[in-house]
Amino acid sequence: MAATEGRQTAHLAESLGIAPAAVAALKYRAKQALSAAWTQAHVPAFHDVAGEHKWVRERIGLAHRRLLSRAHQQRHIDHLNECPGCRTINDEAIDLASSL
Repeated sequence: MAATEGRQTAHLAESLGIAPAAVAALKYRAKQALSAAWTQAHVPAFHDVAGEHKWVRERIGLAHRRLLSRAHQQRHIDHLNECPGCRTINDEAIDLASSL
């Protein structure tokens, strides 16, 4: 990260031998993935849950950044609409992520 920090996209593209648009896309995807991982790291441990609850809690970070498939995103939303416990955990993680 330090090698790219503060450098212009065009300069990075030249250094890497790829198009500036490709560098911009890679930077965007990296930021999205970092944000999703940071959010997920702030989800409380869920060792005592199973099934749909576990599935949803394992994907809070990805869902927040809209990195799930459309069907999985809807599955996530549907569960949160029905489960106050998972919704509370989701909302707390999202609140923390908003500071990122």
